[in-house]
Amino acid sequence: MADEQWGPAVRLLWGPPPGPPARGPRRGLTLEGIAGAGVAIADAEGLGGVSMQRVAAELAVTKMALYRYVPGKAELVALMAEAAMPDPAAGLDAALERAGSGWRERLGAWARELLAAFRAHPWLLRATVGARAVGPREVGWLERALAALEGCGLSGAESMDAVVLVAGHVRGIAEQERAVSAEAAVGGAVG
Repeated sequence: MADEQWGPAVRLLWGPPPGPPARGPRRGLTLEGIAGAGVAIADAEGLGGVSMQRVAAELAVTKMALYRYVPGKAELVALMAEAAMPDPAAGLDAALERAGSGWRERLGAWARELLAAFRAHPWLLRATVGARAVGPREVGWLERALAALEGCGLSGAESMDAVVLVAGHVRGIAEQERAVSAEAAVGGAVG
């Protein structure tokens, strides 16, 4: 069942790029371009504004043409989350290096970078919960958090629990900031 449910998203996130179609017109879109269009819509309107129809319109193709690349919205959101999460090898590794060698400092730097990602794309808070396919960038973030805890005396399971706890705390902070911003926007519009 899980393979049937998450197989298409896992193949899109982890598999080789799709080749040219056996029949029909040549492919003109890329998964990166599709994800980028979805991210732009979600950044402007939230995850609720994203639909296959809307992304297709943004890319100037039909919805049916989009389905040749992405089988549905769940897979589209998985691609968008992968595209929106910063590449850990880019900024995160540098931030961890600047933090020094202590596990507290390194995990603190990791948490601040995760918060920055949620601030840059608030819709990621909704897109990265629940049962879903997880992409390489998100796994990279998890690996770096676990590596930050090396040598602190925790077992592997305890380290994973600690990372989940810190990530949950970061999510809570980001959710509260988002709620306060929304409240201020409504209050500003009314009064």
